[in-house]
Amino acid sequence: GSAVAPATAMRGLLAFLFEDSPQELRVRCFADESLPDALLRLGGALHEPDAVQELLDALLHLLERGERCSAGRLEAELREQAHTLLRGYLVQQWLSQLKDSALPHAQSVELAVALGLPPALSEGAKRPLSVVRELSLTYAAERLYLQRLRLFKLSMLSARGLTLGKTLAAWKVLRSDDVKTQSAALEVLESSLDGQLSSFVLPLLNTQSALERKLRLVESHFVKLRLPAGSAPPWMREWFAASLEPLGAALGALALWLSLPEGAPPAAPVLAHVLVLRGAPLFHNLLTLHVTALATRARERRVRAGERVCSAGETCLVLEGCVVVRRAHGAAEREEYRVGDAVQQLGCIYKKL
Repeated sequence: GSAVAPATAMRGLLAFLFEDSPQELRVRCFADESLPDALLRLGGALHEPDAVQELLDALLHLLERGERCSAGRLEAELREQAHTLLRGYLVQQWLSQLKDSALPHAQSVELAVALGLPPALSEGAKRPLSVVRELSLTYAAERLYLQRLRLFKLSMLSARGLTLGKTLAAWKVLRSDDVKTQSAALEVLESSLDGQLSSFVLPLLNTQSALERKLRLVESHFVKLRLPAGSAPPWMREWFAASLEPLGAALGALALWLSLPEGAPPAAPVLAHVLVLRGAPLFHNLLTLHVTALATRARERRVRAGERVCSAGETCLVLEGCVVVRRAHGAAEREEYRVGDAVQQLGCIYKKL
């Protein structure tokens, strides 16, 4: 049968637990712990973003019905999530400080080949290390956003008197650029949280807080994450790969290699495809998560003159040469597509318009 999306599967499981399962079955299945604690424990092992959000929203619904997670289990999850976030921020800091000069010329050429970039740099072209750093930082920022959302919803489970609707409204405020409004939302959250929890949760949720301020939590709360000045975080590969996505695994392997560039860089075919797609205006503003999903389906193909380029339901990017499309009726109707252009842009969405 066809595969079921993790979020859909999670939604079905939660619907069964909340609506269809008899009360006696719930009691028997969760005899050793409450349903909220069981779901919270399950959430700690999940990585697929949509499935995680489905589960956390379900826990907030349970909270509205008076079923709470135990304080000890919730505090442990909050600390673990804050720990994960700080590991990511330390990775982000190291990447942002990585200089192009850190990679010798010979290995820079090897990296260019691994990424599908021209070995000889033209004037004004980005160096391979810059390309990797930029993509890694973009990917890290997206992962950190999701991890921050996870921390936020966990903190809402610990807060007093907040419903799911208020929680989502508060998150919208925290994402805004209005400093005063965001500060007011943080004050409300601070008043609803235990003092020990708010001391490390709030700085991590505050988007106006500088990275250096967030990293002070390493000294005050998470001393095991201390690193010598300038050292690469030893957990980089693990942190990137925790997403269970091919791009995360590829970036993690490259980050580890960049921290000690010996031998050839690891092969990263999915990374080369992602870079090609991100270079096209059609896909440039998509999240790397979505570009990766497209990249894993993309195939490179050479087309001879006169050969059909795209079929219905396809979009083709021009990597080399030029594509001329002539309409069936009238030779005057023609379009030219050059390197970087997308032929049949809506083909990846519609088979027929």
